[in-house]
Amino acid sequence: MERMENHHRRKMTVANRKLSIFDNFEQLSNAAAEELAKLIENRIIVHERFSLALSGGSTPGRLYEILAEEPYKQSIPWRKVDLFWVDERCVNPDDDESNYRLVKELLLRKIEIPEENIHRIKGELSPEIAAAQYKRELINYFGEDSTDFDLVILGFGKDGHTGSLFPGSTEIHDHDSLVLTSEVSY
Repeated sequence: MERMENHHRRKMTVANRKLSIFDNFEQLSNAAAEELAKLIENRIIVHERFSLALSGGSTPGRLYEILAEEPYKQSIPWRKVDLFWVDERCVNPDDDESNYRLVKELLLRKIEIPEENIHRIKGELSPEIAAAQYKRELINYFGEDSTDFDLVILGFGKDGHTGSLFPGSTEIHDHDSLVLTSEVSY
């Protein structure tokens, strides 16, 4: 189960684009943590909440570890942050392949965040039921007209996939669904 089901078409805009190049992955991860902390701080001043969609995999893993350490562990107001998942495998939440498990191990168990702020995809359910439940979860949070996360963290696989959208898959051409399932072998 991976991604999101029939919803309106959203147009993404990116303002103030900036390309940053880092000498190594550690510098990138530290800069990402710093930028995320600033984004959260600025957003909650006006909107009181911050919605963050997370990916699994090795790309964002170090970022999650850094966010679980000082100063971010205490300085980020986690009680005002809502966490969502970009994708999930059809496995139990404690399975080694679960994206939720990865985030739980690297971040969630080390910070103080209310359980109601954690909006995971229930990969232990059938793909269709999990997708329908997650769609309802997103609509309940964002409303019917928009699903605009404050930030989406995506990783990239060696084969070019992101968010369980694989090059050449039919799902990659679906621009209208809020949640969808896919059958891909990892």
